[in-house]
Amino acid sequence: MAPSPMQSSYDRESGILYLRIREGNPERTEEFSRTAEVYVDVDAEGNVLGLEALSFEDLGRACEERGGKLDVPEKWGENSPDSGGVVIHRDR
Repeated sequence: MAPSPMQSSYDRESGILYLRIREGNPERTEEFSRTAEVYVDVDAEGNVLGLEALSFEDLGRACEERGGKLDVPEKWGENSPDSGGVVIHRDR
């Protein structure tokens, strides 16, 4: 059975972003960041099932806290010079 692709959901009203990384039954939710409201859902074996950020700003702070960066283009679309989408990466 092939793993299911990562899925995301965003609630415009509350600003909450959820990234489902894999299927499973969460056993607990743990803090992902000391400075931002970002949490991970973890199953009984310690596998990360999903990540919840209470805002894009919180997700950006959590990425920076862990040595990475969240890039969100100002414009979206095929005519935009930077239409690659949202990119989360670690500086190495």
